[in-house]
Amino acid sequence: MAFDPIQEDCHRLVLEALRRDNIPLTDGAAVERLMEQFTRNPAPLIVHDRDRAGHLIAKVVEAVDYRIPFIPDDAQAEQEEAAAENMLREAAALDPANWDAQRMLTALTAESNEEYVQYLVSKCDEVEHDLALKIASAQDPYEREAAGDLTRRPYLRWLAALASRALISGRYRMSLDAANRSLDFAPNDPAGVRHTAMLAMAKLEYPAEELKRFRSAHSVPYLANTPLRRRPKDAERDLDPWTLIALMSAAWRELDYEGAEHYLRILVRSCPHAAEALYFQTEFPDGVYARVNVGAGSTDELVLALDGAGAGDDLELVAADLDAVHIDDAVIRMELAVGLFVGLGHAAAGLHHRVCQHPAFGHGLGVADQAQNVALAALGVVDLQAHILQFVAELAYLYFGCILFQYDDHGFCLLCLIV
Repeated sequence: MAFDPIQEDCHRLVLEALRRDNIPLTDGAAVERLMEQFTRNPAPLIVHDRDRAGHLIAKVVEAVDYRIPFIPDDAQAEQEEAAAENMLREAAALDPANWDAQRMLTALTAESNEEYVQYLVSKCDEVEHDLALKIASAQDPYEREAAGDLTRRPYLRWLAALASRALISGRYRMSLDAANRSLDFAPNDPAGVRHTAMLAMAKLEYPAEELKRFRSAHSVPYLANTPLRRRPKDAERDLDPWTLIALMSAAWRELDYEGAEHYLRILVRSCPHAAEALYFQTEFPDGVYARVNVGAGSTDELVLALDGAGAGDDLELVAADLDAVHIDDAVIRMELAVGLFVGLGHAAAGLHHRVCQHPAFGHGLGVADQAQNVALAALGVVDLQAHILQFVAELAYLYFGCILFQYDDHGFCLLCLIV
């Protein structure tokens, strides 16, 4: 589930029009007439500054989240970004209490992700307090109608942004806390923060049973769009890619390679172009307004999940979340994990009869820069970027072909890919 800015703009303007003309909320004909007006030309519905501010935000979202990221011409993209920023500044000036405008403007102008995270943290309680006042002060039926849904959404988007951006900055516990805060406030999870929480728990090395308990504790959104299955095994086919990636990661850490491959197979079958998505690992727009709206089971959904899984840095996690992770222990775990992948690679080689070098790779890929490079320990530096995404890529290679690793003083090198 994701927020639709156009639909939300329509809902808000129609509700305000009903209130101005004192039309009952139950007047279906009037509601339909106003919705048709919005479709033809929303200008007559925009009366107050807050109406225009909300409408401007909807236009900005359509640009920055759904159009600009796909413009191939950099000059054109920059021009449209500048126009979107100007519209956001206008929206913030028209309605200073519009938290969406304030948050999105900061997202576009912050010097770094860390600066944006700090801003979200510093204002979060204020946003929550403002929401509580609006809900408590709702008097007429129209305000109460808005307080039940529309008024709550900016706060949910705030928490969702904090969860996703904290994940990117390596603050996994902060990310999980923000997601849980959102789920407590809105158990139906319209912002989709459960997916961010799943990745945060995977990066915090939660065991598979904890991941499954999380899904059970927040079953409402997970079951909302899931068909009923008679057998639990069949229900696995409906697991979302965020859950599958997290379960793969947990199985790999627990040395359960059969389990990891099992979840990878489910992931591959759930998406028509999973191999391409797993291999190329392309980036996807983060969504300044909220998580972008993608179809369930689509390649876009898988790319979105993989993009989130690749975010963050375990080394930052130690400093940011004060987790007592000993560097030497981390190196040992890393060496063990890579070593076991060597064994898994040789075992997978038995599934194939022909070894060849994929033409796309030339003479092989050096994975020292992508993998957790144990060889850097010789320089007194340990790169602990234990990205879940890397694991998925390695396991995907093993599933679609085979990776053989060779260790030397410079790390691990990919020798060949069996296809």
